[in-house]
Order: sequence, then C-alpha cells, then structure tokens
Amino acid sequence: MMASCMAYLMGVSLFNIQEVIREFSGVEHRIEYVDTIDNVRFYNDSKATNTHAACAGLSAFEKNVILLCGGKDKHISFDDLKQYDGVVKKCISFGQTKDKFKDIFTSQMSVETMKDAFEKAVLLAKPGDIVLLCPACSSFDQFKNYEIRGEIFKQMVHAYAAKRNEE
Repeated sequence: MMASCMAYLMGVSLFNIQEVIREFSGVEHRIEYVDTIDNVRFYNDSKATNTHAACAGLSAFEKNVILLCGGKDKHISFDDLKQYDGVVKKCISFGQTKDKFKDIFTSQMSVETMKDAFEKAVLLAKPGDIVLLCPACSSFDQFKNYEIRGEIFKQMVHAYAAKRNEE
C-alpha cells in the first residue's frame, strides 16, 4: 500500500499501479506459493529464520497447516509460536532444534532432515491442508543459507508433483 501511495504521489498513473499490483507474484522464500497437488497447497517461507518471522508466516493461514520447521539452534525461545497451535495440524521439526518444538505444538514429530519432514508431510496431508516450510531457525546446520534451503524445498515439491502426475 505504501509503495502504491508513493508511486501515485510521484505521478504514476492508477492504471500502471494497478497493473503492477496485478502482476506482482510475491517475494521468493517469503510465504511463496509453490504449487497445489491433490488439493494440498505448498508454501516456501524459508526466510522465516526466527520466531517473529515464523509467527508472521503462520498468521497468513487459519487452519490445517502441516508445519515444517527447525534448523540451526540459535538458542532462542519458540514460545511465541504456541499461539498458533490451533492453526498447526501437525508440526514436523528437523535439524538441531527438532526436539525443541515438542512443548510448543500439541501435534508434533521430530525427524532428522527437511527431506524426512517433507516425506512425512506428504503422507499426512489431506485435501485442504497446507504444507508450509516456515523454519523459525537459520539453515546453517544442513544448508549453506535460507535461499538454498528454500530452493531445495521447491525442488522437492516439483518432484512430488511430477511423481503424482505419473500415477
């Protein structure tokens, strides 16, 4: 909204502002829509590298989120995430912090890697669910950075979509 207002004040036509808004697809790795497979939506929020950012990601959804979270332990509290327990259908945590989510979400399981978490998520997902990579942690325990973690997540989604299309 602020960018639209500033553009308008700087003389950009309403038509051009509307066109840009209509074509804007979002920012990569920030609640980025990846695909819908069997009526399950997949989102990449790999940029959510702390609790505050993860809260922002989770607040975008009302329910049925299968949350993939975890990563390098930065020794931060995850308590703020408890408010989203009703939104999170299942938390599948991985990496160094995998066990730190046990007291945060009612329905939680720990696995070693993001790949393991993704595989569990697709087995659990039902039509209407959302699989959300929203780590609440940095990536440095298993990945070079959050961008690579997000790219690998998107590759897993696309490979899963291809496999489902073959069936």
